[in-house]
Amino acid sequence: MNQPRRTVLAAFMAITTLIVPLAALAASSDQPSRQDHYQAGQAITVGDSVTGDAYLAGREMVVNGAVAGSVYAAGSTLVINGTVGGNVYAIVGNIEIVGNVSGNVYAFGSDVHLRKDTTVAGNAFLAGSRIALDGTVGGYSKLAAAEVALNGTVTSYADAGTTTLRLGKDSKVGGNLNYWSDTDLVATPGTSIGGATTRHNPPQLQWGAAARDNLERGNAIWGFIWLLATLIAAAVLMKLFPLAWKQGIDQIAGKPGQTILTGMAVLFIAPVAGILLTISILGIPLGLTIFGAYFLLLFVGPIVAALWIGQQLARLLNQPVGLVAATTAGLLLLWILGFVPVLGGLMSLLASALGIGAITKALWASRKPPLPVVIASK
Repeated sequence: MNQPRRTVLAAFMAITTLIVPLAALAASSDQPSRQDHYQAGQAITVGDSVTGDAYLAGREMVVNGAVAGSVYAAGSTLVINGTVGGNVYAIVGNIEIVGNVSGNVYAFGSDVHLRKDTTVAGNAFLAGSRIALDGTVGGYSKLAAAEVALNGTVTSYADAGTTTLRLGKDSKVGGNLNYWSDTDLVATPGTSIGGATTRHNPPQLQWGAAARDNLERGNAIWGFIWLLATLIAAAVLMKLFPLAWKQGIDQIAGKPGQTILTGMAVLFIAPVAGILLTISILGIPLGLTIFGAYFLLLFVGPIVAALWIGQQLARLLNQPVGLVAATTAGLLLLWILGFVPVLGGLMSLLASALGIGAITKALWASRKPPLPVVIASK
C-alpha cells in the first residue's frame, strides 16, 4: 500500500474510533438542558450526584457521587469511588476505580487499577506502565502495559501486550487469553481460563520502511490520546470561562494575518527573553514566570485556533454550533492535516501562532488604562 493511501486509512480508522466519544462530548456540552458537571482546579471532588456527564481537568480528581452519564477526565490522579452510568474516558497519570461503571472504561495512564469490588459492565481498554485488574469486567479486556496483574474476572476474552503478565489465584477469564510477551506468564494455582491460553512473540524491532510504518502508527496513537485529552480540557475550560474564549475569537475577526504575526513574535521572542532573564539572578523569578506562561500558551493557543476554524466551517455550512462542537471540528481538521508531510507541520505552526496571537491581543486589549495624573493647583 502506498504512503498516501496508508495515511488516509490511518486517519479514517482513528476518526472512526474517536467519533462516538467526541459526538457525546460535543452534544452534551452544547445542550443547556443537560445537567452536566464541569470542574477544573488543583483538587477536585465531585460529591453530589450528577444527572448528566462529568468533565474534569485537574491535578487530583475524586468522584464520590453518582454520575448518570459518562466521566471525561484529564490530569494527574483520578479516583472514582461512586457509580458511573455511562463510560469512563480518562487520560490521567494514576487511575483508580473503586465504584461501578455501567459502560466501558477507556483509561490511559501510568498506573491503572480496577479495585476488587469494581464492576465494569462493558469492556475495559487499559494502557499504561502498570495495570492491576482486580475487579470484574462484564465484556472483554484489552490491556497494554509493562506490567499486567490480573486477579479479577473477565467474562469474555482478554488480550494483553506486556513484558510481565501475572495471574492471581482469583483470576478468571471466560474466553481465550492471548498475550504478547518475551516471557511466559506467571500463574498462581486457582487461576481459571475458559478458553485457550496463547503466548505470541511481540513484534521485533525492524529497520527501513517497516520501522517508519511502526513509527507512524505509534505517532497516530499518541496523537489520538493527546487529542482526546485536549478536548476534555477544552470542554471544561470553555464551560467555566466562555467569555474569555469569545474575547480571543473577537481578536481574530477580520485580521487573521495580523494575529498570526503577533503570535509568531510571541513564539520566538518569549523563550529568548526568558533565557536572558534567567541568566541574571534578579531576573530568575520573571524568567520562570515567562516560561510558565509560554508553555500554557502553547497548550491553549491551538485550542483557540481550532475554535475559530470550527466556527468558520460552521458558517460555510450554515450550521450553528456551540463552542465545544466547533473546537472538536477544528481540532479534528488540524489532526488530519498533521498526517500530510510538510503541510501538517506548517499548519500546526500557523494554528499555534493564530491562537497565541489572539490570546496576546485579548490580554493587551483588556489592560486597564493608566489613571490620569491630577496636578493640584496652589
